[in-house]
Amino acid sequence: MSKIKIIIFLIFTLTFVQFSYGDSIEIKVKINDEIITNLDIENETKYLLYLNPKLIELEKSKIEDLARNSLIAEIIKKIELEKFFDFTNNNQLVNKIEKQLIKKRNISSVEDYKKILKDKDLDYFIVKEKLLIETLWNKLIYDKYKDNVVINKEELR
Repeated sequence: MSKIKIIIFLIFTLTFVQFSYGDSIEIKVKINDEIITNLDIENETKYLLYLNPKLIELEKSKIEDLARNSLIAEIIKKIELEKFFDFTNNNQLVNKIEKQLIKKRNISSVEDYKKILKDKDLDYFIVKEKLLIETLWNKLIYDKYKDNVVINKEELR
């Protein structure tokens, strides 16, 4: 009888250990004080697949590489943007961009948009921050280089 109890105990213990190791978090990249974990890469993969469902056709390792590189670029952009912009005072800008995205995707309301993100296992506020970072980055690049662009209207005609 005691052997059976020991065997059952070992089975439960080994099962628990297996499940606990399956959800372990690993640091994949560190940039300054920011870290990127395997969980961050997994979430970014979901985000990228939401933006472009055709990515599912790629190999899993390629998608993970895209997600990792996307997160690295995002962190670098955010570090640079914090030198020029106050992230707390850009709610109107990100709301405007969000409304444009909702309209472009033919979504009827912000609540429906939030539901779609939840169904895709995406956090609404993280997606909103990503929109803000991309918008501010585009604004920074435009403001910095707009005077360097010369358009020859005659040549375009």
